[in-house]
Amino acid sequence: MHFYSLQTCAGALNEKNEVTREIRYAKLNYQNKKIVQINSGNIKVKEWYKLTKQLFNKQSLTTIPTLKYQGKTASDDIDKVNLLNTVFCKQVTIDFNHLLYPLKMLKTPSLW
Repeated sequence: MHFYSLQTCAGALNEKNEVTREIRYAKLNYQNKKIVQINSGNIKVKEWYKLTKQLFNKQSLTTIPTLKYQGKTASDDIDKVNLLNTVFCKQVTIDFNHLLYPLKMLKTPSLW
């Protein structure tokens, strides 16, 4: 069994932190260069889309997985939209039968 001194562990941790900082700096530098390329006025549309895809790490189209709500399952896009619409509508439905309205101000002849 090997035992490491506290200084050895602290040194390794400092090295790890330094490597992590360098990686973050390299990623930031890379992204900044891509942003400059995207914002340049002389870039072709195809290249622009390719750069934005690289910048945001979108390798493939993402889809919403199958949704389940109150026993209903939605697997295709139209069913998902309808199910989400139902859920959102239930969240914002206002019961107007029990809504309390503020009292109307009484008009007095002196204010006419």
